[in-house]
Amino acid sequence: MRVKCLHVCAAHALAAGPGVNPFGDEALAEVGDWWRAGPCVTP
Repeated sequence: MRVKCLHVCAAHALAAGPGVNPFGDEALAEVGDWWRAGPCVTP
């Protein structure tokens, strides 16, 4: 597997589920819950 952008790895991990993409699983673990506060931009 080639390492691509971390957002691609994270998206694949979300779609495929835990244990399939270790790079994506690690990226998701590092991101944490920063997104729970709401969107990062206003419409």
